[in-house]
Parts: sequence; structure tokens; C-alpha cells
Amino acid sequence: MSRASCQCGHTWCFGCGQEWHEPADCQTFHAWLERCAGDSETYNWISSYTKDCPNQKCKSPIEKNGGCNVVSCISCRKQFCWLCLDDWATHSDHFSCNRYKAGEKPKEDDKVQQSRESLRRYLHYFERYKNHQRSLKLENKLEKAVKKKVNQMQDSHKFTYVE
Repeated sequence: MSRASCQCGHTWCFGCGQEWHEPADCQTFHAWLERCAGDSETYNWISSYTKDCPNQKCKSPIEKNGGCNVVSCISCRKQFCWLCLDDWATHSDHFSCNRYKAGEKPKEDDKVQQSRESLRRYLHYFERYKNHQRSLKLENKLEKAVKKKVNQMQDSHKFTYVE
């Protein structure tokens, strides 16, 4: 493991070509990079497919396994909206959490704030889109299971589809 550097001040490991990783040897550094990549994928999955129960005393991680946005925590039995995390009993307008609520309107000359607001709006609707995609997958899976069960019942009991 030897250190290399260029005139701009950038240093890297001559042995593996990665950033300078002293005191770790190349093998340990690459094992660390693989571990970080694996852990980040786990984190990405958890953050994409689970949310914490909104009950302050519970906070259990919850995975949505059905198509509807009404979710029940198996630990504390709290029912809430998957999109906005509001209590389902008081969730009167079931479509309001699909609408984007803009924050403070950025000044016309503040391009950074306008860009951030635009990104927040995009991410709001993108999250809803991904939720609908996941719900559709779950519903398709349920439909296949129901059809299989119906076919089994027809075969075993000599029923027709109407019966």
C-alpha cells in the first residue's frame, strides 16, 4: 500500500486506486466498502417499505402488506393512514393526504428555494406513485391467490364457478 498524489492535492492508494485509506490495508478497506454498500441497500429497503408506528409509545416498524392505505400496527393495534400517518378514526378527508401542501412560497429571485420546493413537490407525488405501484403488486398477488383457492374448491367439490 503506497500513497500517490497529484499536483491538485488529491491523494489515493496506488495499490487499489481508491481514496487514501491509511491505516487500513486495501483488503480491509474494500471489505468495508462492500459492507457499507450492503448496509445502505438494507437501509434503502427499510426506508422505502416500512414506516414507524405513529403511536409515540410504540414506534414499531410497520410494513404495508395490503393495497389499502388503512394500516394497523400489530404491536399496539393503532389504525392510521399510511400516507400521512394520521389516526384513521379522525382522518375525515381521505384524499387530502394525496394533495401536496406547499410550504412558504419562495421569493421569485431565490432559485435555490424554488428548486427545493419543486423537489419536495416531486418527491411528494413520487412517493404516492410508488405506494400505488406497491399496492397494485400486492392486490395482483392477492387476486392470484384467490383465483387459485377458487379453482381448488371447484376441483375438490365439483362446484361450478357460479356456485
